[in-house]
Amino acid sequence: MLCPEVWNFKPPPVDYRVESGKFEDNLVQDFHFNHLVSVTVPGSLKFPQELKDILTQDTEYYQIEDFNLGELIEEKFLKAFVNQGNLSCLSIDTNIDTQNCLCIIPNKTLILSLLKETYQSLGIQGKVSYFSKNNHFKYIIKVSLLDLKPNSAFHKKVKTALSGLRFNLILNWEPPQEEICASSIAKYIQDLGYKVKSCFIQENSHFVSPKVPKIDFNGCNDEEVFNYCEFLGMVALDADFDGKPNDYINTYEVPEPCENLGPVRYVQWRGFFTSTRILKFLKALRGYQKIQENIPWISLHVSGFQDAPISWGNTENRFFTDSEDSFTYFIKEPQFICVTSKSSLKQFKSHK
Repeated sequence: MLCPEVWNFKPPPVDYRVESGKFEDNLVQDFHFNHLVSVTVPGSLKFPQELKDILTQDTEYYQIEDFNLGELIEEKFLKAFVNQGNLSCLSIDTNIDTQNCLCIIPNKTLILSLLKETYQSLGIQGKVSYFSKNNHFKYIIKVSLLDLKPNSAFHKKVKTALSGLRFNLILNWEPPQEEICASSIAKYIQDLGYKVKSCFIQENSHFVSPKVPKIDFNGCNDEEVFNYCEFLGMVALDADFDGKPNDYINTYEVPEPCENLGPVRYVQWRGFFTSTRILKFLKALRGYQKIQENIPWISLHVSGFQDAPISWGNTENRFFTDSEDSFTYFIKEPQFICVTSKSSLKQFKSHK
């Protein structure tokens, strides 16, 4: 049997967009579930500890096993952790395409992505998934937790429905005041008898010494920007930059024009980051680049969780395709170039 011509298959559709201009907070604020953060700093061996601390200090988050969702809408929990501060929550060990998933976003909305059988058993009004309109395989339920009035008929109905669902979760709670300890939510859940695991941000870094692209922040086109992103990928992989056009192993060449600035520092963090934390880090990164004369630009890359029910804002995440939503900033204060990778809205035909 001949091997199929796999190179003729089209890649999954992805919506790439290149933007530039004035910094706005909306892009970062609408990306709720951040899993990987990386920074590339050309012309530097070191990266300031005070910037690292923004992502690693007081950023502990928690993993809860076999959590009964009915606990999320108990009156005490709503009053202490939903109505106050910012709660972000995401199901783990679940696949968006074949299993039930959930999340809570900072605007106090619970979003459930459910299989048809589970949805029909709950009795809560929702709608068919955008990506499942042909076969009604998945349904989406959105519940505003602020609108749940304890002991009301609707509250009792939702509680009864959710009490039949159990998930492994990760959650991150940002208190309304600094004097309130963020671990209060872990103590509350642990006192209910659940196993709570503290999770910490994982960091690693390395440096390479290739030539570095000279980025024209005033006139580069989309193709050039994608070439810059490819360069960041090579740095992240600690790849070989000595490729030549006829090299059998590696033909990669740094985009022209380029310059030799010495070492390029790459730092990566993995964990569960809130949009508030990423926004604070971005602002600090801009300030750092501004005062470093030997650093022509800095890049920030952020990737989300693949199986989150939503991608950007309240937009439903796709499945059956690559769902790695992300954004990348090239920063030369006060200018920037940003590349976003967003969910494609293409609907795939189902096989009957």
